[in-house]
Amino acid sequence: MHHFFGRMGAVVAFGGFSPRGAYTGFPIPFLSMQIKITTKQGEISNATKEKITQKLEKLLRFFDRLTFLDVIVNLEKADEPSVEVTITSEKRNDFVASYQSNDLFGSVDQVVAKLEQQIKKHKEKLKERGRNVPLED
Repeated sequence: MHHFFGRMGAVVAFGGFSPRGAYTGFPIPFLSMQIKITTKQGEISNATKEKITQKLEKLLRFFDRLTFLDVIVNLEKADEPSVEVTITSEKRNDFVASYQSNDLFGSVDQVVAKLEQQIKKHKEKLKERGRNVPLED
């Protein structure tokens, strides 16, 4: 079993806006997400791991509270690799998706699409909860 740890560095931007819209001028740290890629029954190149990481980092556009991605690439069937991704986020149970096809990157794309749908559905539930809060008398 081989492990690859990728980590998006903490990015700091200067001159952001507060939640109320006021310009602060102070550094604003963005959340970072850790990605662990494990291969079973074979190996993949560092370039392939990097490309998988780039595809998965796009998930931050949909939900910025993702903290850890555990990726398992199973090469037991060399002609049909499978990809399984488990995402841990703040204050939420895990998001999980898997896919198996004859193309590794096609499998990654399908997993990303499934996870996007799960994240969007979760965000809609959060919005609905906020709308259904009873008013106090």
